[in-house]
Amino acid sequence: RTVIGILGAAAVIAASMGSVAAAQGSSTWETRADFIYQLDRQIGLQPVNPATPDFSDVSPQNPYYGYIEAAYQKGYIQGLGNGMFGPTDYLTRAQMAKIEVAALGDTTEAQAVARQRSTFTDDSAIPSWARGYVLEAVHLGPVNGYPNGKFVPGADSTTSDEAAFIRQFVAVV
Repeated sequence: RTVIGILGAAAVIAASMGSVAAAQGSSTWETRADFIYQLDRQIGLQPVNPATPDFSDVSPQNPYYGYIEAAYQKGYIQGLGNGMFGPTDYLTRAQMAKIEVAALGDTTEAQAVARQRSTFTDDSAIPSWARGYVLEAVHLGPVNGYPNGKFVPGADSTTSDEAAFIRQFVAVV
């Protein structure tokens, strides 16, 4: 498979899964469930369907259930706490960076650099829980900032962000 083929498939998958419409031009906001589905598909992670859900807000009837459960079992998502995943919540850029670094197996490296500063002009906006993941994601290549020098960690990601992050993720893998 070529990267171009993978990217084309990701675009088709994103369109077919129907992300939540946004008020920002032709972009749509990316939900947490949409992103996990996209990422699992790109890395070839097969759905897992345990009889008892690990998250109380993702039932076995949810079309993303098996993908969310597979990502949880692989350890690259933990949810939001209190047994919740937030499948229809929008995914922030900081959350996306954390998920991708964890999926690459680089959590230890991210924790090692968690106290360092980034070169982003909005460095102080990067939450402490995300700092090492953002830095490691930038170092590895699946994540970068905007041309204006900002990362904007708390911004809800769009399908455009998701496509760029996954394209860069695939290039790293």
